[in-house]
Amino acid sequence: MLPRGLFRIYGLVLGNLLLLMGGQLAYLWLVPPQKDGTPLLLPEVPLLPYFMLILLCSGALIVGALLQRTPRPLLFLPSRRRGGLPPFRGYFTPGLGERYYHRPQPEGDLPLPDLPQLPPPAWLRPLPVRQLELPAAKWLLIGFLIAIALGVAVLAERGGWLWLFPLAFIAAFSFPALLWVSYIYRRTLGEPEPQRMVLIALSWGMFATLPASLLNDAGGRLLAADPMLMLEGGAFGRPEILLVAAVAPLVEEALKPLGLLFVLDRLKTPYEGVLYGVACGMGFAMMENMLYDLLVLIWYGADAWTVNAFARGVSSTVLHAVGPALVGFALALSRNGGWEPRKLLPAAYLGGVVLHGAWNGAATLPFIFPDDAQWANGSWAALGLLLIACLALVRELLRRGLAYDAPLSDGTEVKDELREDGDDEANSGDGEDDEASDVADADPPDEAWAPPEP
Repeated sequence: MLPRGLFRIYGLVLGNLLLLMGGQLAYLWLVPPQKDGTPLLLPEVPLLPYFMLILLCSGALIVGALLQRTPRPLLFLPSRRRGGLPPFRGYFTPGLGERYYHRPQPEGDLPLPDLPQLPPPAWLRPLPVRQLELPAAKWLLIGFLIAIALGVAVLAERGGWLWLFPLAFIAAFSFPALLWVSYIYRRTLGEPEPQRMVLIALSWGMFATLPASLLNDAGGRLLAADPMLMLEGGAFGRPEILLVAAVAPLVEEALKPLGLLFVLDRLKTPYEGVLYGVACGMGFAMMENMLYDLLVLIWYGADAWTVNAFARGVSSTVLHAVGPALVGFALALSRNGGWEPRKLLPAAYLGGVVLHGAWNGAATLPFIFPDDAQWANGSWAALGLLLIACLALVRELLRRGLAYDAPLSDGTEVKDELREDGDDEANSGDGEDDEASDVADADPPDEAWAPPEP
């Protein structure tokens, strides 16, 4: 049985995809695309504004429904049905009470007598925090490799097996990102973070692809760059290099960490900063992988999709985790570690921008020198070194975040041992003290209090 967290995540992908489609259509409707400086007119589509509004509203409703808060607990107000009173004020007794949400007592109702407050039964105690339900990282890695192999086989055979390709496509663009979220989430030393908060960070990363695409397009227009040269195989000029290696890293590395503002209260330790930062980056990577895989599949065909899906899954996905993880780590340190945020946060942001810009610059070397095969080999070598650097940096951030949490857990154990030693010393006293402590520590009676008969 699949973990339920996967269904919520794919629901967020669907909702953010609708938002992305509606936002892109609205942008192209207001700002027509250009080709060689000449505006291109979109075809006339009846009721296009209403269609864009439907897409935006549908996506917002899906995302809002999946990220809504848990409803407030029910308050059980007693009733005088059948002439009886429940044994505890606020407790629900089957057949003698009705369920209501929080609401004041009616003015004309008789006040209840002051009843003794006994400990609530087990079924009324607070429920544990719902954890993020994701498969282990190793199973997600195996699923990703199986999805790539399945996609290759299905696209080669075609025929009746082609209906399996959507499953391979979904797993290929999502499992590499979820792998990192699951790996870091399961490394916690204390109580795991709530599922809803991790999904909020993940969803913001998905949504951030919309403003990032709009700002990148606006930057390309200002630089007079042609982003289609990468698909058409043309040589890159200075505007295209600036767009890919400077504008895109500055925009994307600024938008992804903004999701940390929605979970700011949860950033109590550097580990939590790394976890939520990686979640923001992996949401962005999921949507970007999906869009690039779909574009390559339509533009170049099945063989190119296989190479692109595998390369992005094992390489560029982790790139999007580095910048937000650095900012989350720095933000948690500045909030709880006494570090100066004015110096730490800009340094973390610039570190992500430099790595992202170096990665994009190395990836564009074959487009800058299309006739020289040595630059292509150098590009692959540089990307390999940058991949190792990104993996090492994420691992080091996670190690330092866990090391920061380790003294806290050790201190808790020391306190528990001291408390046990103190109890042993107290128990070594006279018998009267022991009897008094036993009476004081005795649990209250479990039987329900009943009102006296008239």
